[in-house]
Amino acid sequence: MFHVYKERLKLYLLAVLMAASIVQVGILWSYQYHGFPISFLQGFLRIRINMDTSSSKARENYLKPYQIFITDGEGYNFPDYYIVDAKNNNYDKLWKGAQACLEYVLREKKGEQVDTEEWYDLVDRKEDRSEKIFSRMGLAAVFAFRGNIDSNLVTWFLNISNTLAPDIGGIYKFAIAPEFDANYNSALYILEKDFSSGIEKVYRFIIEHGETKLINNLDLRTIYKSVSVEGSKNSFSAAGSLGNLGVPNDQLIVIPQRQFRRFDTLVCQVPKTLQIEGIKTLTERNRLGSKILGPDADTCDSIDIISGIKFQNANNIYHMYDNGLFAYEYKSLMPDNDRGYIDNAFVNALEFMHLRIDILTEPVDVYLSGVEILPGFYRFMFDYKVDGIPVIFNYEEEGKEPVNNAIIIEADEKRVLKASWIFKDFEVATGEKFYNVSFTDNQDRLHSAYSQLADAVIGDLLIAYEVRENSDNQELHPSWIVINQDRDYYMVPLVKK
Repeated sequence: MFHVYKERLKLYLLAVLMAASIVQVGILWSYQYHGFPISFLQGFLRIRINMDTSSSKARENYLKPYQIFITDGEGYNFPDYYIVDAKNNNYDKLWKGAQACLEYVLREKKGEQVDTEEWYDLVDRKEDRSEKIFSRMGLAAVFAFRGNIDSNLVTWFLNISNTLAPDIGGIYKFAIAPEFDANYNSALYILEKDFSSGIEKVYRFIIEHGETKLINNLDLRTIYKSVSVEGSKNSFSAAGSLGNLGVPNDQLIVIPQRQFRRFDTLVCQVPKTLQIEGIKTLTERNRLGSKILGPDADTCDSIDIISGIKFQNANNIYHMYDNGLFAYEYKSLMPDNDRGYIDNAFVNALEFMHLRIDILTEPVDVYLSGVEILPGFYRFMFDYKVDGIPVIFNYEEEGKEPVNNAIIIEADEKRVLKASWIFKDFEVATGEKFYNVSFTDNQDRLHSAYSQLADAVIGDLLIAYEVRENSDNQELHPSWIVINQDRDYYMVPLVKK
């Protein structure tokens, strides 16, 4: 009997030792695989607490168009285009309906690749083309992202496991034309763009008259009437309607000179919880670490550095700078060149963000602005909008590439490898101002300021608030910003009335 009890005791001790070993390995594992939620046990069991990284939640939070515009093809000299912004009562309904249409054609329609001219014939409505693609030039709504969003990520967002669509690399813009032809068929177009080469591809999906319920539910005619009622103060023209202006033909511009529109003045600053001025003691550094380090808060050592604080444990290095820039880097002795699946990498990026997203406050809105597929990892870019106007950063560190995006996360399917995040709070200052938004006026000023733009290929043009390292507690006014094919930024402030 004593021998049986002795053997049971050995068995219990062995089980305790095995459990302790698993805990120890798990702790070391959590150091290696940054981004596991809350603790290693939750990561080991693949439990995510208070972190909804499902495709539906991610779609709601981050898959947002940079711009939506609509036209009925009519106008005095050129067709009028109207932007549907987030303040419009129909915005949410329109965007949700557009996603449903996109999901339907990707899931159910084979589609076909067509000539890029067909996209521009739909969008910029240039009148001097020798042949017209469409027998009816009616309504069209265009949904534009800031960058080309990889198609595998789009299908993950839309929860599509199988697609009949052709081999689409990504989606930069898509357009819905409910009045595609005289037979009352509708069409959905997808524009794919490689920004490094400028190469564009266009895909067309026909939705026949008998299956247009999703299109009809958009009620584009009603939405067009609601945005066009404001008249000229909210109207734009497509650049291609005027010929070759050196910018994309579907770029919306204001043609006449000295045209003024209203913009708010903003004031930005580093969130109070992340301000490091005056932090001197270990307790104060630990308090800051608890805000930004997530599960590594209890395992990192901290030291003061020039203009910031450095936190570090076995494999993770964090920097928090006094200008609001937060940087992370994973250190490993065994580099892994297998980036894996993009949806898994994106979930890792979301987990990294969700640990810190509550630091941001209204009226900041975060959206996915770009995706790059690079050797060994994916790069995800996110940016801010404030009351519908984009925010562009112009942070320049000596010896490093300028930081122009609010959030940049590099990840593979196992972990986050590197990240930068510029934390800012924004407030709308009292008093609105009017600024000149004329295309010709601002392009002339930009070319005078940057002679190298004379031969540049323009990839994008936007009006946005520019934030520099020393912008804290200063008023921010809108700027005219051009991005060339190499993704270099050129900016001049808009002129006030």
